[in-house]
Amino acid sequence: MIWEVPRAAATLQRHSKAMAWVASTRLYAGGTRTASFKERMNHWRQLRDDIHAEVCKGFDSELNSFTQYYGSNCSMRSLLMLVTVVFLPP
Repeated sequence: MIWEVPRAAATLQRHSKAMAWVASTRLYAGGTRTASFKERMNHWRQLRDDIHAEVCKGFDSELNSFTQYYGSNCSMRSLLMLVTVVFLPP
């Protein structure tokens, strides 16, 4: 991702996780229109909900912001786009 800085240790970046949420949400929405995806609907819905909960764990109330990754105290400005992808209300 262009928003993610190179890092020495592997960390789960919240922006990537949020983009996975966008993908699973689109798959779930698209599945309602095609017969081949109907059997996978519960899977996509559960995946979408799990990712949403996981990303929301990254909100730091002291910073009043999402953090870049687990254990970080750096705010993640790229997550301001969560409103535009309807992850959170404005």
